[in-house]
Amino acid sequence: FPMSDVVPPSHPSSTVNGITRTHGDIIAHLFDLAGLSTSAPLDAAARALAERAIDFFDRTMLAHHGAEEQHLFPAVLALAIDGAEREYVQALVSQLTEEHRKIEALWTELAQRLRLLIQGGTSPATDERIQRLVLDYGDHATREESELLPLCHAILQRAPESKQTQALLAMHREASD
Repeated sequence: FPMSDVVPPSHPSSTVNGITRTHGDIIAHLFDLAGLSTSAPLDAAARALAERAIDFFDRTMLAHHGAEEQHLFPAVLALAIDGAEREYVQALVSQLTEEHRKIEALWTELAQRLRLLIQGGTSPATDERIQRLVLDYGDHATREESELLPLCHAILQRAPESKQTQALLAMHREASD
């Protein structure tokens, strides 16, 4: 069963588990969106799917990136051990932040294309843009899950009472409510 079922929201692992759940939600919505064929005018079901995608990604993905950049990344950097660990965390955070901007730019362009399609217009190459977003986000989430989150877990576990860890836990509790 998932760790989130046994880890209380006051434990540093709850923040990491929350990020993992959000990645799963984003990827599930991307897979739904990938099933959308934009080569013909959208029917009512396809328009509804595109509208749900726009609502979800505008609300969830952008907030997720913002929370990572404003709360998680600075906390982990502050608690990383001077030297090689901090340098590694800094390089990884820089890479992930750059990926956020790239993914957000892809999403902004794709959302504009989807809005045109919802209104009955055409938008060439939208299917390719959807596939690009699916691939880029999948790579990004995999990097966060395999590299950043295990490191975050280890670093936050070392300092569960630190103000950085406590701030992350408070943010996670608010997001869970």
